[in-house]
Amino acid sequence: LKSCSGHISFYYYYYYYFILFYFILFIILLLLLLLFYFLFYYFFFFLFDIYIFFLWYYYYYYLFYFYFILRFVFFLI
Repeated sequence: LKSCSGHISFYYYYYYYFILFYFILFIILLLLLLLFYFLFYYFFFFLFDIYIFFLWYYYYYYLFYFYFILRFVFFLI
């Protein structure tokens, strides 16, 4: 593309640099999202154990023991 003075202006190529910038930003955000997804996936059961531990121990004292007995039975299987 040529400007009025006749030489090729790099102003018209800024549009493509913005597209490239936002595309790279989108890829980085997508990789971060996948990273947090897999981190959440691997630590999900650990967080769930903590949640169940405090919840059942506070509200249902007998279910606190039943939960760990159930975990032990499934661990043996």
